[in-house]
Parts: sequence; structure tokens; C-alpha cells
Amino acid sequence: TPGWRETLHSYYFRLGDIDDQVGYPWASQIFSGFSLRELKAQLDDRLLEAYAECHDDPAQQYSNLESWALGQNRTVALHWALGRLSQAQGLWGKAHVHLEHALDLRPSLKICLALGETAHEMGDEEKALAYWRRASEMLR
Repeated sequence: TPGWRETLHSYYFRLGDIDDQVGYPWASQIFSGFSLRELKAQLDDRLLEAYAECHDDPAQQYSNLESWALGQNRTVALHWALGRLSQAQGLWGKAHVHLEHALDLRPSLKICLALGETAHEMGDEEKALAYWRRASEMLR
């Protein structure tokens, strides 16, 4: 289409339409090739969520997002990404804090499921069941 400009976001989702096994590795490579300044201009909520699922180097990715987030609004997607990257490192307490913030901002099924997993990993089965119950109620 004349005048249409491809974005990182649209390209990622076109690759994801082919297969997640193509989209996630591509996103991981792309993110690693950008400077922090360039990423600040490109990241949106959907790319943050994709970044959270690319566990190439979760510790470095977490650090990159924390640096990027300085001075930015703390969105659901940012807390989701930081929570998921914390989970990937086994940092359950940190994951819980970020996922709770995301849940406070906008409750969703996937956040409740992730919080249930986190509570389970922390050994709090009662809390895990409460999150999973809440998730099942969202399906009704």
C-alpha cells in the first residue's frame, strides 16, 4: 500500500502468523541489536509482551527493560514483561511484585495464571489456588 511503513511491531506479528518458532527468535535477535535509545522509540505494549517471552538472556533483558523504563509510565505490559523475565530467572518474589502491579492496573486471565504459577513456586499453595480460581472465574 502506498505510504504504508513497516514497523517492528507489524513485522514481528507477520512472522508470528507464520509460527512462534520464527517470531520469538527473530524478536530476540532484533532486540539485542538495538541501542537503548533506539528501543525507546520503538517499543510498544505488544512488543514488550513479546520481549518477555524471548528468554534469550533473561537477566540482561530485565536490566535492559529497567533502564528503558526510567522516566516511562509503568504500564501493564512493562510490569508483565518484568514479571515474566523475573520468573524466567527464578526470582519469584520480584516476579510476584511486578505481576501484582500488572493485575492492579488491568486484571487478566494470563496475569492471574502467571501469579498462580509464581505463588506455587514460592510454596504458597493457598494463594496459588486463589489466583487460579480468579482466572477460572474470568472464563465465565
